[in-house]
Order: sequence, then C-alpha cells, then structure tokens
Amino acid sequence: GFSHHPLGTSQWVEKMRWMGSTGGLSDSKMKRLEEIGFQWESLARKLAWDSFFEETVKYKSTYGHFEVSNKFDKRLARWIRAQRDAKKNNKMKSDRVKRLVDIGFQWEAPEAPAHSNPVGGGADCDALWQEH
Repeated sequence: GFSHHPLGTSQWVEKMRWMGSTGGLSDSKMKRLEEIGFQWESLARKLAWDSFFEETVKYKSTYGHFEVSNKFDKRLARWIRAQRDAKKNNKMKSDRVKRLVDIGFQWEAPEAPAHSNPVGGGADCDALWQEH
C-alpha cells in the first residue's frame, strides 16, 4: 500500500534525483526506481536542454560555427561550455551526445588567436616589460 512520506512527494522525488546524481543511492535502488518509470531528470530541465539545443542549431545554421561569445549570448555560450565539460567528464547522456554529434558539434573549443592574448602570443615578457 501507499505510505505517506514526511517530505512530501515532490521533495522526495527531488531528493532521490539528487541522491542518484551524487552516488547516494545503491545500484539496486536506482534500478528499482527505473523499473517503475522514475525520471532522473525533471521535465523542466529536459525542456531547457532541448531549448538550448535548438538555439545552438539555429546559431550554427546562421554563423557556421559553435563559438558563441559571451557578448553575443552569455546564456548560450555558457550552455555550450557546459556541454563540452559534461562530455569531457563523462557526465553526458548518450542520447544527448548523439544529438550533438548529429549536428556536427565541435567538442573542443578552438584556441584563441594570438592577438587576443594581452601579452601577445608568445611575446618575450621581459622585453615587453622593458618597453613600458
């Protein structure tokens, strides 16, 4: 039968999600939750990811690359960095990796050109200091 949980259902669900993401649940408990259709990600988070993915597709289609500057769109630039970090740290779901691969996502950010380095790509710092 049903037993009332002192946290309330929504708080319990969030606690299970947090515990699952931080290694606080055993594999058997996670499997049991999955067997009853437990969703590890909230609908809001899934919709947000999908929305940023669509923005990324539009940006690539318009500009031909994935290098969104913070000045252009700070939120999208942050999201793209987060996707690269998640994949690099093996924290990205395989279906998301596939969706990004399918659009030709560039997993490594290109290195900044030398002219963007305030010291000037490889300039002799002592010489630069003496000039000023």
